[in-house]
Amino acid sequence: MDQNTGAAAEMPRYRSHKTVWALKIATVVSCGTDTTTDENPIVEIHFEDTRFAPRKLNIRNRPEPQDGWYYVQYGDGYWSFSPAAQFEAGNTLESKLTEADAPTVQGIGWAVKQMHNGSNVRRAGWNGKGMWLGFIPGDQWGLGSGQNAFDYGLAGPGKLLPWIGMRTAQGDFVPWLASQTALLATDWEPV
Repeated sequence: MDQNTGAAAEMPRYRSHKTVWALKIATVVSCGTDTTTDENPIVEIHFEDTRFAPRKLNIRNRPEPQDGWYYVQYGDGYWSFSPAAQFEAGNTLESKLTEADAPTVQGIGWAVKQMHNGSNVRRAGWNGKGMWLGFIPGDQWGLGSGQNAFDYGLAGPGKLLPWIGMRTAQGDFVPWLASQTALLATDWEPV
């Protein structure tokens, strides 16, 4: 692509840092046009990964996909298509990333995802030794005796929801509530 638009300077360059979900397209089948407008093309795409069912899509205002391209889904729900060479040059399947490829900035979203996956996390900036956070499923609320710790009276115990617990520097375990500093921190790391 020609980055020179005829202006006196080169266009500003950006490096992509977003996460997307994608499936490689095996075949594209034309299904005609939208019956309400008779102009917007509709296609059915079949994926190389056959665990995913074919999708019929109205491709109005999007590039017309080709066999071997990628169907790409963004975090906000927007979807599009990308030619294979361009997609593969700018994206790496997360399961193939190495430790060296891991981002150096890891925010609270990363930390929560790690806890949901069963890992414990901590902040590099925490002063106390041995402190970390972990995800506590609702079925682990008891006192260790199988008894619920709370008296709910006639209303019953209700549903016990999961929560995030903190191991303190003293080795105790308490429920954790995020501070503004913790929410905006970028020094989260695995334990």
